[in-house]
Amino acid sequence: MTDPTVVLVVYAYTLTATPGSGSPRYICQGSAGLVFTLSNSDIGTSYRLFRGTTGIGSLIPGTGGPITFSPAQNTAGTYNVRGTTSSPISCTAVASGSITINVDVPITISTQPINRTICTGANTTFSVTAAGGGTPTYQ
Repeated sequence: MTDPTVVLVVYAYTLTATPGSGSPRYICQGSAGLVFTLSNSDIGTSYRLFRGTTGIGSLIPGTGGPITFSPAQNTAGTYNVRGTTSSPISCTAVASGSITINVDVPITISTQPINRTICTGANTTFSVTAAGGGTPTYQ
């Protein structure tokens, strides 16, 4: 055969982020952010985390197992992973799935005697004591 054909198989590895699951993900401004992990990798392929078209960090060589990208990310945007191989040909492929981070600005709720700062999706408990008689209702 004088014209060999090269077949490149791209596996559909999945990108996940912790803590939590799904996309989009909402994090509080100033939080530690999310840690991204690629479900598997190939030896001979290098991987890089991207936010949109911007590469984050350097290429990480495939290990034959999962790859975790650090540090945690706390910037809004859509994240994905691209795998690049250079032998026998140069090829880049995007891993299956992407995760969008939305950053919420915390709000402060003034109550007496303390103030509370919370973000969307966060749980908090308020205790109310009625003064002055009557039967108040709260919403």
